[in-house]
Amino acid sequence: MKILFLSLLLSAAPFSAAGGDRERGLQLYREGRYQEAAAAFRAALVSEGDSPDLQYDLALASWRAGELSAAEIAVEKFAAQSAGAGADLHAGVLGGVRFDEAKALEHKADALLSAGGQPAAAAPGQPTEKPEDPLPLLEQALAKVTQAKDHFVKGAVAAKSPELLRNTERALRYQDELQKKIEELKKQQEEQKKDDDQKKDDKKDENKDDKKDENKDDKKDDDKKQDDQKKDDQSDQKDQKSDEGKEGESKPEPKPGEPDDKDPKEPKPEDGKPDPSQSKDPKPGESKDEPKPDEGKPEEGKPEDGKQGDAKPRNDAPGELQEGKELSAEQTARLFDELKKLDGKQKAYRTRSTSGRRAVERDW
Repeated sequence: MKILFLSLLLSAAPFSAAGGDRERGLQLYREGRYQEAAAAFRAALVSEGDSPDLQYDLALASWRAGELSAAEIAVEKFAAQSAGAGADLHAGVLGGVRFDEAKALEHKADALLSAGGQPAAAAPGQPTEKPEDPLPLLEQALAKVTQAKDHFVKGAVAAKSPELLRNTERALRYQDELQKKIEELKKQQEEQKKDDDQKKDDKKDENKDDKKDENKDDKKDDDKKQDDQKKDDQSDQKDQKSDEGKEGESKPEPKPGEPDDKDPKEPKPEDGKPDPSQSKDPKPGESKDEPKPDEGKPEEGKPEDGKQGDAKPRNDAPGELQEGKELSAEQTARLFDELKKLDGKQKAYRTRSTSGRRAVERDW
């Protein structure tokens, strides 16, 4: 490729009348100053006018200078102006352009692989971009070198020059290299993906285990709180029972028949002294058969005759706690007279109640 049709170019390139831009461009091309040669050929197109030879010289110099787009445009103009002639030259330049495009893509992919897939440093304040995948670049490079091979084969069919045959062989070798490189990269990416998925699964399992441990810890805490609460409740119940037992010991209930200390109405008799209100013996000067002043009426707090009652005997009746006085002879005589009268009335009442007389029926 380095000497592709250079002899043809140099022999076929006519010199301008002034020896001008085309001659200067050919001299620069021989010296390897391809970019300056391309500029000289452009100047020749302006000064001498457009021609297939100048377009081909420009295409060849631009390809050598790395200006691949300019080289493709110039060689397409050459093919259009040649009217079908020079098909091998056209295919040779296009093959060289596609081959170099494939190389550029491979270099870019290699730079990404050497960086380990790390993202490029972003400008301050800008978000970090996702690292570019080198696999698509290699696949594009493979497509470019396949096109280059096709152009070289087409040119070799038109004219079997040694340059086109060598470039065809070189394109085939490069195609195989790229194919193997792509397969290895795919395998690495698949293994990396499996590792990443495994790590994600392991992380999920760890999170699940952590959640289970947290739930267990929470359950243990709840159980501990419940046990503590039960213990506190049992302790409170024990304290309450203890307090109730102490109250029962300090304040026993009074037994039947014993006086209640809380009753303010019933004074306790002094030790060794009888209660005058409970004494059955008559006081001096009193008779057992003598009625009391209020006899005939039920005393307050005592049950009536013929009725059972739970009322306690009263000891606060007027004059009951006063000491008895002896009656005079006149008082005694009047008292006996009154008793005789009452006894007569009682006998007459009993006679009437047992006589069996029928009560008078009245029709009111």
